[in-house]
Amino acid sequence: MRFLTSVIVAVGLLGCASKDFAEPKEEGDTARSVKRTFSSSYTDVWNGVLKVLENKNYAIAESRKDKGYVVTDWIQGKSDRLFSGYGDSRIPYGVRSKIALDVQPTKSGTRVVITNKEQYYTDAVTGGFDFQGSLYQWLDTPSSGAKEEVLLQELSGILGVKK
Repeated sequence: MRFLTSVIVAVGLLGCASKDFAEPKEEGDTARSVKRTFSSSYTDVWNGVLKVLENKNYAIAESRKDKGYVVTDWIQGKSDRLFSGYGDSRIPYGVRSKIALDVQPTKSGTRVVITNKEQYYTDAVTGGFDFQGSLYQWLDTPSSGAKEEVLLQELSGILGVKK
C-alpha cells in the first residue's frame, strides 16, 4: 500500500513539474502596425483622426499636422492577447498603450498608419527579468492589432467610407 501511494505521489509530482505556470499566457496573432489608405483629402483625414481620438477620450501627447503625426498619452486598458489564470479562467492582463498615428498624402489618397506601443506591468519573478531596483516594471508586448483596427473602422465611419 505504501509503495502504491509513493508511486501515485511521484506521478503527481512529475505532472506538476511539466506544468507551464509562466504568465502571461499569449493568445492570438501579433501585429506591429495597421494601415489603410482613404480616398479623402489630407485635411479631412487629419480632422477625422483627431475626432476619433476625441470620441475615445484619448489624451494627445503630441500632434504635428505639418509632419502628419499624432501620439497619444498612455492609455490604460485590457490586453487582447495576454491572459492570466489556468484552465477556463482567462483574465486579461492590464496594459497601457501609446498609439502613434502617421497621416500622409499619397497619389491615391491619404494613408493612415497606426502603431501601438503596448506594455504590461509585472513583477520580476513572473516577468523573468533581473531585479534592478524595483520589483515591478512595465514590459513591452506586441499588440494584437485589434485596437488599431477599431480606430480605423471609426475613422472610416467619420469619413463616410463604406465597406
